[in-house]
Amino acid sequence: MAECFMLYIHPLHWQHPLVPTLPHQMLDFVMAPTAFLMGCHLSHFEEVSAETDDLILINIDDGTVSSSSSELSDLPAVPSAAAECFRTR
Repeated sequence: MAECFMLYIHPLHWQHPLVPTLPHQMLDFVMAPTAFLMGCHLSHFEEVSAETDDLILINIDDGTVSSSSSELSDLPAVPSAAAECFRTR
């Protein structure tokens, strides 16, 4: 999925850390003080969201976008066509 994102932003180039699948032993990396794109297994979703307050969390299985902080309530909704596309593929 992370590689799909890289193709989506083309011709721009992601300049920050990219970890397509972060192993459970390295979940502390989400505390990095920089912009990053990291993927993890859905079973670690709750643990990752509890790590810090400034994460944007995307659940591609459900097609949802959320925040680990209760203060960031102005996140845009995922377009239903895009969410359905993720679910079916």
